[in-house]
Amino acid sequence: MNKTQLLKLLNTLAAVLLLAFLVNKSLPINIEEHQQYQNTLNQQKEIDVILNQDILKSRYDLLSYYDPFIKHVSQLKDTQSSIKIIPNFINHDGIKKT
Repeated sequence: MNKTQLLKLLNTLAAVLLLAFLVNKSLPINIEEHQQYQNTLNQQKEIDVILNQDILKSRYDLLSYYDPFIKHVSQLKDTQSSIKIIPNFINHDGIKKT
């Protein structure tokens, strides 16, 4: 193996390593984990909207019992506890890791 072939081999190896590094940096997020976290956030928003509707209904005497409040507050607490577990792709300051 002469010097030219060795240089070509080293350049190719460096290019492959650089490409692998760049691909690894461009796909740091686990898609399933991201989707699960997004679904939990959406669920949190939905429960909040329903709870607000129930509050308005009770204010204008359209809701005669308070069972939905208990149910929705319980659901809200459950989703909040899930949201407190920060996924790996977000650092503790709430910023996407790069």
